[in-house]
Amino acid sequence: LSPVCLGSLRRAASINAEYMGKTARIQSNYHRLYILQSRNELFFYGATLLFRWSVTAQRAEQRLALEALYNSTDGPNWDISWNLDNELCGQYGVQCSGKNVTKLMLDHNNLVGEIPTELAQLQSLKTLNLFTNNLIGEIPTELGNLQSLEILKLHTNSLTGEIPLELGELRSLEILFLNSNKLTGEIPAVLGRVQSLINLYLYSNHLTGEIHSR
Repeated sequence: LSPVCLGSLRRAASINAEYMGKTARIQSNYHRLYILQSRNELFFYGATLLFRWSVTAQRAEQRLALEALYNSTDGPNWDISWNLDNELCGQYGVQCSGKNVTKLMLDHNNLVGEIPTELAQLQSLKTLNLFTNNLIGEIPTELGNLQSLEILKLHTNSLTGEIPLELGELRSLEILFLNSNKLTGEIPAVLGRVQSLINLYLYSNHLTGEIHSR
C-alpha cells in the first residue's frame, strides 16, 4: 500500500505497515493527524490516522492528554470549548512554549467529571488551574510525575479521597490550593518537605491530623 492509498481508507480499524524510512506527505480524509513514536511505521486506529515518528512523540502524547481531559470532563458543554479539529496550543486555556504545553487554565469553565491520569504526560506543565468547576473523583496520583509543575489549583470542586502522597514529589511546586472540596484522611507529612512550597490551602475539607513543618 502506498501512502496515497492509505489516505483513502475510511473504515480501517487497525493497520500496521512498514514504510521503509521514506518521508512523504500523506493526504488523509481523517480529521485528526497524530505523530507518535516509532521508526518507520504507519498506523490506523479507529478513525484516526497515526503516523508514528520519533522526533514528535512528546507532542502526540500531549495532544492525547488534552483530549483525555476534554472527553472526561464533558468538553462539548464547557462554557468555552475546544475545536479538536485544530491545533490545541493557543486555544482557550492552553498556553504553550514552542510545542510544549506549559499552562492549562480552565477554571470557571463548567468542567464536569474526573481529572484524567493522562495529564501526567504534560511533562512541561508549570500551571494547572482547574478550580471552580464540577470535578469529582480522586486526585490522580500520577500528577506527582509533573516535575515542572509550579502551580496546582484544584479548589472549589467536589473532589474526594485522600491527598495523594505523590504530590510531595513535586519539587518545583510553589502554590497548592486543594481547599473547598470533599477530601478526607490525614494531611500528608510529605507536603512539609516540599521546600519550594509557598502557599498551601487545605481548608473546607474533611481532613484530620496536623500540618507538619519542614
